[in-house]
Amino acid sequence: RAGGRLGPGRGHGARRAVFAALPLERLLVETDAPAMPPPPSPARATLPPLADGTELNHPANIAVAYAGLASVRGLTPEVLAAQVAENFGRLFGPRPGQA
Repeated sequence: RAGGRLGPGRGHGARRAVFAALPLERLLVETDAPAMPPPPSPARATLPPLADGTELNHPANIAVAYAGLASVRGLTPEVLAAQVAENFGRLFGPRPGQA
């Protein structure tokens, strides 16, 4: 299992290299919602902070995760999403209503 942000910062270059080297047919993607919001960007979805000021991660940020990983892999987010859907089906079985 490899995990973590793909954004800029200390140690992220090594993490990006790992994500680039992993076999494409072994990748799954998640957001870590409600913890660990991605770095601020125009594409980032936000939720109101908790009363103590803690930021929350929005599940819609899966698109940010796909975009970051696709960039590292040299793919479009759509191609990556299709591969991840195939990987998910192999691991967990088809979704209800799919053969």
